[in-house]
Amino acid sequence: MRFSKALLLTALATASSASVLMWRRQDIPQCALKCRASTDPGGCDLDDSACLCKNEDFVTNVKECITDTCDADDVATSLEIIEAQCAAAGVPIDA
Repeated sequence: MRFSKALLLTALATASSASVLMWRRQDIPQCALKCRASTDPGGCDLDDSACLCKNEDFVTNVKECITDTCDADDVATSLEIIEAQCAAAGVPIDA
């Protein structure tokens, strides 16, 4: 019985993490995703938010791309998401 409870808790935690990740991806405007994908990560893994947020060139270039290619609403949303992701990674930035 303990094994099945542990298995259930693990499955719920995994499902919860996946839904949070999917929700975050749905909130990110496509223009921002394109900017992030087209900007040189400067040696960081694209899944390593802390490394990316510490890379000032990467952050600056992504923000410039977003400002140049996204509409006003998407710019605001994208910059808020960048700021939140970096803060969550322990690297606060000024979006």
